[in-house]
Parts: sequence; structure tokens; C-alpha cells
Amino acid sequence: MKAFSAGLLNSYASRVSTICNCLKIIRLDGVTYRFTDLDVDIEVLGETYDSSISFNPSTYSSALGLQIENMEVAGPVDNLGINDFDIIKNLFYGAEIWVFSVDYKNVTNGTNNILYGTIGEIELTDKTFKFELRGISKRYVNLYSNYYGKICRAKLGDDKCKVNLPYYMKTGTVNDSSLINNLVNTKYLYFSNLTKTNSNSDYKLYEVKLLDTLENNLTINNVSDLYYTDGSTLWSCGVTTYSKTNIVDNDLSTFACIKYANISYKAKSFIIELTKPTPNIRYLEIYDDATDRLTNATISTSLDGYTYTSLPIPSLSTFRSGDKIRIDLGMLLSAKFSNRYKFTSHDLSGIEENYFQYGKIKWLTGLNSGLETEVITSTSGGFVELALPMTYNISDGDTFEIYPGCNHLLMGRDGTPYSGHCFSRYDNVINFRGEPYLPNEDVLLSGFIAVKESREAESDDEAVYLEPV
Repeated sequence: MKAFSAGLLNSYASRVSTICNCLKIIRLDGVTYRFTDLDVDIEVLGETYDSSISFNPSTYSSALGLQIENMEVAGPVDNLGINDFDIIKNLFYGAEIWVFSVDYKNVTNGTNNILYGTIGEIELTDKTFKFELRGISKRYVNLYSNYYGKICRAKLGDDKCKVNLPYYMKTGTVNDSSLINNLVNTKYLYFSNLTKTNSNSDYKLYEVKLLDTLENNLTINNVSDLYYTDGSTLWSCGVTTYSKTNIVDNDLSTFACIKYANISYKAKSFIIELTKPTPNIRYLEIYDDATDRLTNATISTSLDGYTYTSLPIPSLSTFRSGDKIRIDLGMLLSAKFSNRYKFTSHDLSGIEENYFQYGKIKWLTGLNSGLETEVITSTSGGFVELALPMTYNISDGDTFEIYPGCNHLLMGRDGTPYSGHCFSRYDNVINFRGEPYLPNEDVLLSGFIAVKESREAESDDEAVYLEPV
């Protein structure tokens, strides 16, 4: 049971209330905030609590035992001196907090301590915030012990992992941020409804190229629907038949033939398939014959090969220069949302695919300076996609530090020994904090594991027995 001074009890019993609420926050970096819902500032135990009508604590709940005490505090940012940028940077998470009430007419009567704890979940919406206050009993329900599993329990770079992360850190500058949201993300490009200057001849297509923001060729896996047969006849534009892959061989002396005259529209099309979904296609180049120009086409994209979306491309003649049609998709397509989670940096080009996946990025300059977030994708062309949008737009010239990630595996996901990042990237097996050779859940539940009669045998033909786990 709480004990109050006689003076404070009299204040609570009075018909005219002179009780006000006070709140004190100390962030982990030492910055302190003090508020009161009184209409003037008040000094309690030598500390001044600023008056704010925006300070709005919710109903407090508590119970005997270890049930977690909780309360919410809401208010507009800035009015309380709380900056939304500091909230986004997680500077308030885990901060210590005290909530108490006091008789502002007789501060010497003592305080009624309502809640001591830490700030938990935080909501920030359009210049208002809401803090969840967790009582001290929350500490007793946290998990402090380790668990076992096939993945490493350490955090990359911590005192258990011991990897020297600054050694692997890269710095860079943002390039082409204004175009990044206009780039094409696709695995399939479907060219249909082809029109050309001579409608009575078959169409010779010499080359099709897809380039990223650094103008590197993107690997094309397959080209389909180029050849069409009439009975047993293969259309070949009147010359020896060429393989259909000749339009992606970087050789302008070879071509593929598209049957054009006097047959259905389906023949006037072809599909290009990339090796994998590619998020940073910027340039499309088409090379055709000088005697028969391609004038128009419908170009559609698809990630799954079933659902296609047309690109808003006008007449192809607009983009022609000699035998080449070059379309800058970044300049052509209109942005649909602000650029806050994708960017390209020339400083990261040439680094292996997804090297920074699961890693983090910290902004050094620009509107997002000081913010950190995780990386979800990176490519060898310098394209980076973040797990969450940044607070402000990413702009050309913004500088950053970026760190590689770790999949926390010793073996690969397919079971290949020593192909996880702990071995292949960091050579840190000695500090691996997992149990990669544990039997899977089905084996553990069955209580048995299959073994060969001779563990040294090289043949797969020998008998297999079940042994207890």
C-alpha cells in the first residue's frame, strides 16, 4: 500500500482539487524533459517542470504481482520540445520515465509516484506522438537467456561476434536519385504490335539491349516467340536461319527474323526474359535494319510472366538515331511517389550482388543525416533498396556509410557446408553462435535418425537403420 504524507492526503480529500500531474523523461543519451499539465511552470525538488496543455497522459492501470503496468502519453511534437526527427532516430526508445502527481499549492507535502518505467512502443503520425510507458515489472518478463538453433544468435559486430564491421564499411554518394523511382523493375519485357516502314516484308532485328543506370548490360536469359512456322517452313527473311539468341549477342552482324507479312498479330511480337527480376533497368536499345525501320511497338513488363503492364512509350521514331533506338526510361516515366528508399551510387558499383543485404546504412549528410535503416537489396551496378522509406527524400550528393549484412548461417540454406556468410564472407567460424548440425524438428519429434550401416561407406546402396536421437 502506498504511503502519503498527511498534507497530501488532505489535498486529495479536498473538494477543490489542487493536484497536478508531472512527467520526467531522461533519454539514454542524457537529454532530459520535464512537463506538467498545470497552467504555469512548477518547481518540484529543485527541478522546473514546464507547463504544457499538450501533455496528455492516459488512464493508468496497475495490479498486484508481475502484471505489466502501462500508460500512454500523447501530444503534438515541438509544442513539448520533443522533435519528431529525434523520435524517428529512436532516441526516446528505452528512455527512463517518471510520472507523479503533486499538490501545486503545497509542493512540500510530497509526491504521489504513479509510474516509473521506460518508453516502449512509439507512434508518430503527422506531428503528433504517442509513447507507451512500461512499468518496471516489464523487465521481469523479458527473455535474457539464450536459445539454441541453426542460426547464429550473435549480432553482427557485437562483442560475441567479434567481426570488425568498420573494416567492411563503405562510404558513398547518391547519384541519379531523381530518376530512381522511374526505373523499370521487371523480369519479362513483351514487345507486341510491331509496326515498321515496310509492311510486306519480314522484320530483321539485329540487337536488343537492356542497360542499368551505369549503362552496364543486363544479362538476358531467353528470347521467345521470335520464329513462326507455316507448316514445315521456318521464316528466315530470305537468308540462312539464325539462332534466336542472336539479338542479344552484342553482334550487329547477326539478326533474328520476325515473320511479319500476311499472318496474325501474334507473330509481330517477342518476349525477352532476364535471368531474374531486375529493379534498375534504365535504358532500352533496339538495333534494326536500315532498309526497314521499326516505327512503333507496345512494350509491356511483367515480374511473373502472366500479368503485364504497358509502358507509356510514344512513337519509337522519336528516340531513333541511325540504326539505333535508345529509350531513357528514367526520363520518360513519371514518378508516382517520392524517392525515399531507393537510390544508386557509383561508389558501390562492381561489388558483389546483395553484398549489403541484411546490412545497414547510416546517412552522413542530407535531410536524413544521422538516420539509420536496414538494406533489403543491393546490386553490382550500385543500386540499393532500403527496408523502410527514409523520413525525407534521398537526394543527389547525399553521403552515407553502408555496412554489409550477415545471414547468420554457417551452412547455406540448401545445406551446402561452409557457404553461409559466417565462413564465406567473414571467416569467423570460431565465433559462430549456433548449432548448424542439429537434426530438424521432424527428426527430434520422431526420436530417431537414419544412419547407414557403415558410416565410412561411399556407396548409397547399403542398408539404412534408425537409431535413437
